[in-house]
Amino acid sequence: MSKQFTFCFSFLLCSFLTIYSFPKDSLIKLDLPKYIVISSSSICSSFFLDNDINNLRIKYQENNYKFSNYGKNLSLFSSNGVTYGISSLFFCYGLYKRDKAIVNKSLLLIEGLTLANGFSFFVKTATGRYRPNSELNDWLGPPNNIKDLKYRFNNDIDSYFSGHSVRMWTIASMLDDLSDNKLLINSIYALAIVSSSGRIIEGEHWLSDVVTGALLGYGLGKLTIYLNKNNKSRFAINKVE
Repeated sequence: MSKQFTFCFSFLLCSFLTIYSFPKDSLIKLDLPKYIVISSSSICSSFFLDNDINNLRIKYQENNYKFSNYGKNLSLFSSNGVTYGISSLFFCYGLYKRDKAIVNKSLLLIEGLTLANGFSFFVKTATGRYRPNSELNDWLGPPNNIKDLKYRFNNDIDSYFSGHSVRMWTIASMLDDLSDNKLLINSIYALAIVSSSGRIIEGEHWLSDVVTGALLGYGLGKLTIYLNKNNKSRFAINKVE
């Protein structure tokens, strides 16, 4: 356990220091055309590297049976329990302090997380891609019937794209707009990189799953902020100035 903790802590620290060393204006700031071009090219390129990255993971795992456990620990940062839990804690803190800004921002984060989870579930169900730890890289497509849907849901075999990645990158991109605290923003981006990498190390996702989840999460976060600020969302549960 101590080795796993050391590995996870070192990975997190290195990611944070790397990002924190960037000047503030070098944080991820993309307009829509650049976002579309970068996303499209990155996602397409990642598919070509899927098998190579997965074979590399298998090779390391053969030499170290605890290798996948490292990834499991890293991906905990982006679990539903942690992401919703932290957002809820900030909401409760805002109520306690009677700070409307904190309450609204935490509600907006929960709104973004819910959007990301719903979109992820829909795409996963529609594509039905096997996870890399199944040793298959096939696509099942939409379920044929309710029984098929229940089987795939209960066995958690749908891989494309990574729900952990889309959640964490949604939060990171939203906080990029909601906060002026460089330390907080860089920390969240570092956590997003770490937790996304953990899903690959764990063998739960292909590289393209994680890349797609990260880029879509970034876009969904910006979309949530845009709709909220411009009052164009029928589902907006709060208004952040």
